[in-house]
Amino acid sequence: MIPLHLKGVGVSLRGRAILRDITLAVQPGGITALVGPNGAGKSTLLRASLGLVPLSSGEILLQGRNLTAVPLRERARLLAYLAQGHHAIWPIRVRRLVGLGRLPYRGWSRRAAAMEDALVEAAMARCGVMGLADRTIDTLSGGEKARVMLARALAVGAEVLLVDEPIAALDPRHQLEVMAQLRMIARGGTAVVCVLHDLQMAARFCDRVAVLAQGRIVVAGPPETALSPDVLRPTYGIETVKIQIRGQQLPVAWEVTD
Repeated sequence: MIPLHLKGVGVSLRGRAILRDITLAVQPGGITALVGPNGAGKSTLLRASLGLVPLSSGEILLQGRNLTAVPLRERARLLAYLAQGHHAIWPIRVRRLVGLGRLPYRGWSRRAAAMEDALVEAAMARCGVMGLADRTIDTLSGGEKARVMLARALAVGAEVLLVDEPIAALDPRHQLEVMAQLRMIARGGTAVVCVLHDLQMAARFCDRVAVLAQGRIVVAGPPETALSPDVLRPTYGIETVKIQIRGQQLPVAWEVTD
């Protein structure tokens, strides 16, 4: 069964169409990247998938059921979300913050408390933040906050993980580590949807790429198809090139078209 399926989804906010006729099947076991120019509707698509914004048309199916028919508590167990920005509004300790990812499961017996603690620690270990467990979130760098917030999302153990620009505040090493972690999570059977601006990361780590422009999906397919010059040129206004520095060829890069 497709865990998350958008069918003809449209979203209008303040009388302006943000998404138009979005159809996308998110498969388990892989990463689907959402890419596109600023304002294309990528973040709104994630929020719509969570039921955080109303639809003007179409439907969203979660495990074959209309999203609106899934009780909120069950929805919170099936869908995990990492918003962009990595904000926290009070100086909570990291261990407790990551533990908030287990809120949908509260009410279990005391006997399960040790298991809950183990799941929280496993999520922190995956994101390399165990050493920050007793620090408060307001004392962390932007990159550290980003990894802590990802750990909170992972702690949910959801079947679908929606992440919005998870590597935006990270240095190159941690960008690679987070993307590798997301790929490992996907290979474990989770359906991962990831908003990215870094097209090289999308090409390297994602199984499928959906390119959005002006609220529509231009193309959705494997990276070699979705990120081809014929797609990037009209969508972004960029040209695919190869660059060399000091005699060494670097990975694919892009330049603005005339």
